[in-house]
Amino acid sequence: MRNVPLESWVDEQPLDRDLCQRIHYQALLRAAHACRTEEVPPTVDLPRLRELGQLLGSGVYLSHPQAVERLFAGVSLGFYRMIVELYCSRLERSSAMVWRIVQVRAAGRVDIPYEAVWALCMHLEEYRRHETEVTIERDPASWWLFSLRYEKEGQAGVGSNGQLLIVCLLDLAREAVIAFRVTDDQHASTAYGLVVYDALLAGRHPGQPAAAGLTWRVPERLIVERKLFQGPQEGCSRLGIALETRPDPPPLWHSLQSGFKREITGRGLGAERWTDAFDTYLHKMHGHSPLRFREERDREHHHLVGYNRDPAWQCPALRHFLPPYSGTITPDGAISFDGLHYADDLLAYWPGADVTFRRSEQTEALIWVYLDGEMLCAAQARELRRRDGSYRTRRVGR
Repeated sequence: MRNVPLESWVDEQPLDRDLCQRIHYQALLRAAHACRTEEVPPTVDLPRLRELGQLLGSGVYLSHPQAVERLFAGVSLGFYRMIVELYCSRLERSSAMVWRIVQVRAAGRVDIPYEAVWALCMHLEEYRRHETEVTIERDPASWWLFSLRYEKEGQAGVGSNGQLLIVCLLDLAREAVIAFRVTDDQHASTAYGLVVYDALLAGRHPGQPAAAGLTWRVPERLIVERKLFQGPQEGCSRLGIALETRPDPPPLWHSLQSGFKREITGRGLGAERWTDAFDTYLHKMHGHSPLRFREERDREHHHLVGYNRDPAWQCPALRHFLPPYSGTITPDGAISFDGLHYADDLLAYWPGADVTFRRSEQTEALIWVYLDGEMLCAAQARELRRRDGSYRTRRVGR
C-alpha cells in the first residue's frame, strides 16, 4: 500500500450523510440476501432483520439518520479511498482485515467502527469483483494425482528411507503427464500442491477478452491417491474442482513405474538430474514433455505483460497450492526467511506478531503474508531491490 501521510486521510471532508445511509442500507440488504454473511458485524442482528424484512418489507434495513451519522463519524473521502485500495485488490483482503489495517493506521486519531468499514466494503463488492475477476475455461476432463516410488542407487541417505518420489499429474483425456515434481517422503505433501499449481500454470493461455489478459484451463475433477493438505483443498474449492480420493493408481502407473526404472537403472544419476531424466523419458515414450512444453509457451508469450506477471497475483486461488511457512515480524517491520528480509509498510504495524506466508514460485523476491489466517499484504525482499525500485527475480547463482 502507498505510504500516504495519515493526515491526508483524516483531514479531508467527511462522506455525505445521505450517501452513508444508502451505503449502509445496501450493505444490510446484500447481507440479508446471503452475500458474505461470514463477515457480518456482531452489531448487526441479521436473523432478526431478515425476519422483520419478511413481515414489513425492505424498509427495516434503513437505519435512523442519526445512528448512521454516528457510525460513519470520522470516515472521510480519504479513508474511503484507502478502503477502496485495500479491499478492491487481487490480494483479496477480507473486510475484517481492511478494518484492522484502518484501525492501526488511524490509532490515536479516529476510531472507525467495524460496521462502517464492512458497509463500505459491501458497497464496493461489485467493483472488487471486477478488479479481481479471473476467466475460467472449464475442461470436462479429469486429472489424476499420483506418485511413483524408486530406490536411489548407491545413496541410501536420500529421503527418509533412501527413496525418491515422482509426484505426477495425469490428464486422463490426453493420457499424458502434464506436470510432475521429484521429491522425497518428507516433502511429498508439499509436492502434491505444487504439481497441481504447475499444471494450472501450464493450462493458462493469453486472450484479449479474458480478465487480466489470461484464461485458466481448469478440470472438472481431480482424483488424488491421498487426502490433500487444507491449502490445496481450498484452492480446488475456489476453482470449482471436485476432489475424489482413490488409492488405486491409474492404468498408466504400471508402465511409467517400470519403464522409467529401466531407463535409469545402472546410470547412477544424482537426485538433481532426475527431473530432466524423467522429462526426457516422457517426451521419448509418450510424446509430451511438461518442461519442454513450459519452455515453448514461455518463449511464445514472453512479450505479453499479463502472461509474465506472477500467476498467483493474476489468479489468487493459486496461492493455496503454495506451501505455507511460519515467521515473526521483526521490530523494523520485516520477515526473515531463507537468508532474505521481506518488508512492506503494513508489517511495521505488527512488530513481534507471528504470521504465515507463502513464497512466489516465480520469484524469490515476493511472499504473500497472512496474519491470523487472513491475507495482510505482499512483501518483497530488501536484498533483491534494485536502485530503480524494481526487484531481481532471484539471487545470483539460484
